[in-house]
Amino acid sequence: MQTENKNYFDSKLKDLTQENFLWKDVSEKLEEKAKQISSENEHLKNQISRDQFTIKELSQENIISEEHTSILKSVSLGKERKIIFLSVPLILVMLISFIVIPSMMEPYGIIENPLKSKFIIENLQGDKVSTFMRWKLLPQDTLVANIINSELASSEQIQIIKNTIASTESLVIDDLLQHKGSKGTSSTYYIGWQGSLDHLSLKNTKYNIPKKIDIIESKNGEGQIIIILSNEMDIDGYSGYTKSVVDQNQILKSTITIYNMDELSSSQIETIMRHEFGHALGLAHSTAPEDLMYPTIQSNYPYISQCDIDAMIALYDGKGSSEVICQK
Repeated sequence: MQTENKNYFDSKLKDLTQENFLWKDVSEKLEEKAKQISSENEHLKNQISRDQFTIKELSQENIISEEHTSILKSVSLGKERKIIFLSVPLILVMLISFIVIPSMMEPYGIIENPLKSKFIIENLQGDKVSTFMRWKLLPQDTLVANIINSELASSEQIQIIKNTIASTESLVIDDLLQHKGSKGTSSTYYIGWQGSLDHLSLKNTKYNIPKKIDIIESKNGEGQIIIILSNEMDIDGYSGYTKSVVDQNQILKSTITIYNMDELSSSQIETIMRHEFGHALGLAHSTAPEDLMYPTIQSNYPYISQCDIDAMIALYDGKGSSEVICQK
């Protein structure tokens, strides 16, 4: 009996010992597997972190790419009709100029959303309308410009609008900055149309160039040039619109509308107003992107150029051609 009990316990001990070895082996394998899973999990975390960083980098590159594309589109609009070939030294000079003379570009800078303009001429007799139309005035006649809805603008903005018409100031700009010549040459530009008209009055033309412009603020509609300030948005997205009524090739009345007054900055109001008043005097659009009278105003220096003045001379001298070739 004792022998049987001893054999039973020996067998049970052996079984338990074997099971202990088996569980120890399983435990070691499970621990090894846990370490492997932990290592793989850490690797996955690192991979996810790297992927998130890559996604962030790609997102930033995409934003930069879109900004570059937008800039290139803006630049390409300005260069569609005018291809400029520059030598390497000239490019270096341009780069130096933009670094050394940043203060000269501060008033306007690069316009992210170029101001667009349109104009229309309404002929009372249905005749074919030339690109250029002129006022037929006596030497002593004065054009009256009437600002309507002036309450929509601040006193500062109203003064800016008046300056684009009445200022006689001029400034000299390096031709290189306007892509009109090499560094060292320059051209004179006018801030207000009165200054350019004073200069033009010295010219002997077939028709009298307007010599004097009076500016009033009245709701009664007086004046030959009506300037309407509006907070409304133009359906076509234009910032300014000039409509001139003509009869027998002469302007009888011009109406300028400036849209989005509550959203435009002072510099934008100044630029679009100067441009639209050029239409009111009889000028159409320019083909030079850097010129004030270009359809999408994108110049860093949107002032009245010599080319605009030459066009006025040709217009009031009764030239047959509707286009004037700029000398610069």
